[in-house]
Amino acid sequence: MKGLWCLTRHSWRMLMLSPLAWSLMAIWLALGGYMFVGALLNYKQALLQYSAYGVQQLPLSDFVMLPLLSNVAVLLLLIMPVLTMGTLAGEKRAGSWPALATSAITPGAIVLGKFFGLLLFLWLLLGLLVLLPLSLLPFARLDWGQVAAGMLGLGLLSSAFCALGIATSAHTDNPAMAALFAFALLLLLWIIGWMAGSAEAGWQQLLLHLSLMNRLQNFLEGTLRLWDLLYLLGLSGFALYLATLRLHLQRVWGG
Repeated sequence: MKGLWCLTRHSWRMLMLSPLAWSLMAIWLALGGYMFVGALLNYKQALLQYSAYGVQQLPLSDFVMLPLLSNVAVLLLLIMPVLTMGTLAGEKRAGSWPALATSAITPGAIVLGKFFGLLLFLWLLLGLLVLLPLSLLPFARLDWGQVAAGMLGLGLLSSAFCALGIATSAHTDNPAMAALFAFALLLLLWIIGWMAGSAEAGWQQLLLHLSLMNRLQNFLEGTLRLWDLLYLLGLSGFALYLATLRLHLQRVWGG
């Protein structure tokens, strides 16, 4: 446990000292603010249109928070390969992997240390998003249950993205290739449900179950389902297991 804590703290510290992390944070806040203002303008336009039918209020959570969090999920999809590409592949490229591999720290602790360090940073980014809906409190009411469910879904989704990115980084010593493979894998799991409409009944259900987009949509609508929680947690655990297995084999065979 001590080795895991040290690695987590080291990963977090190295990430927070890197220009990449602060650049991504600035881009994240700028794009998040832009998408939030855009959602508010769309809400105002919709309210003007519905006012002709006597409607005075629309659900702010559905018109503002749901599209905002949906766009944030796409943003996570884009930045995650950049954040995870150097977690393990960067160690190998920099030549620091042999020292880490021959240390007393287990492969599982190495993977989890990288994972938790990066996940803390991602949850910090998501936490900053909460400041946006808080700015609406003096003027409107939000469905905070739906907002909480949406944030939980994004937190679990970021965990799955992070674990899959680390798994791809563990299987190569080239950070650029790790980023490319991670993006391809995440994109496939994101859009795989699109093929369900033209698939046979059995395959249709499988594709919909595998789709990360469909899983997140349930959270954004304020619906908590056990299978959605188990799928995202199981996907994270399986990806971390693959990364740990790869490091173990490299330690044993030196490959």
